[in-house]
Amino acid sequence: MNGQVNQWAGQPLPLSASCWIGNEHKGQLCIRLAGAVAAVKAAIPIMSAPVGAQELDPLDAEIFWNDLREQKLSSISNLGPDQTLYRLALPAACGPLQLPNASNEIAFEWHGQQRWIKADGDDATFTAIKK
Repeated sequence: MNGQVNQWAGQPLPLSASCWIGNEHKGQLCIRLAGAVAAVKAAIPIMSAPVGAQELDPLDAEIFWNDLREQKLSSISNLGPDQTLYRLALPAACGPLQLPNASNEIAFEWHGQQRWIKADGDDATFTAIKK
């Protein structure tokens, strides 16, 4: 996911936001395009072809991006009894993190630079994050 999104980010495309929800191998990529109508319309086929994307209804898209911003998506908000939600700001090229007892599901924003990870709120997790 990060590779494709970073490739798009390096091109003159109207990419204004991206979000990956899932695990390292399987999940859902959502992108938001913004700018001149002609630029957005021209970018849709270029960006949808490599990933088999489909355009969301504008109302559904608005709900998704609002819920993401407010941390209301189930992949972020549904915590287990001993879980803590960690928000990490990382370099875009940062690879997968190995956190003890972390949830298999993760949410990436900002082309992989912001990650929402559910894991235990213990000293082992804090130590692993600091490394």
